[in-house]
Amino acid sequence: IEALEKERAGLEQQLELAESESVGLKEVSKQLKAEVEQLQEQGEQLGAEKAKLVEAERAGNDRIEALEKERAGLEQQLELAESESVGLKEVSKQLKAEVEQLQEQGEQLGAEKAKLVEAERAGNDRIEALEKE
Repeated sequence: IEALEKERAGLEQQLELAESESVGLKEVSKQLKAEVEQLQEQGEQLGAEKAKLVEAERAGNDRIEALEKERAGLEQQLELAESESVGLKEVSKQLKAEVEQLQEQGEQLGAEKAKLVEAERAGNDRIEALEKE
């Protein structure tokens, strides 16, 4: 009987220890469940943030693409403007040459006019002299 009582006392101690461990394990399990729940919430938040970032990246890429198209259009306009500028410079050069040529012709005509005026004056003087005779 004494041996059975000792054995029973030992079994009761083991039972208390097992119950104590069970309570501890239940507490650990409860804490782990809370941590899992918290991590799931964080995961959902991170997922939402990732979706926002992906959308922002997509919008950014669209904006970059639009700006690149705009830049290409502006480059074409610049090339056209530069081409027109070269053409206008050539026209300007030709017009300057024409103006220079017309100025030279004007100077020649001025000289011829001066000669004609001088010839007319000489002619008038001659007529006047002849009339006096």
